[in-house]
Amino acid sequence: MRNNRKVEFMERPSAAVGNNKHMKNIEYIRQAIGYLGGEANTRQIYDWINSNTRNGIGSRQLPQVLKMGPFDSMGLVRIKQITGEGSYEVNSWRVKDNSY
Repeated sequence: MRNNRKVEFMERPSAAVGNNKHMKNIEYIRQAIGYLGGEANTRQIYDWINSNTRNGIGSRQLPQVLKMGPFDSMGLVRIKQITGEGSYEVNSWRVKDNSY
């Protein structure tokens, strides 16, 4: 492996989401979407991963993996808050190749 300091900044390889660091998270997301019926919103995926895996996933890391990984956004879904005092919008996702 070559030292990136000797390579010009613009010629350095990018750290893509498909690297080994995120492969576990991509697999967890596929399992979550499959368990939730083939389509799930960001909040459902976040809750499923954090309750069913040992290390979980961060709230800022999940949207990044979803956006750059093998997933399609199906649009925004409005969710009511538990207290009933309002609502917010989250993306709905599914796996591109349906191989979950």
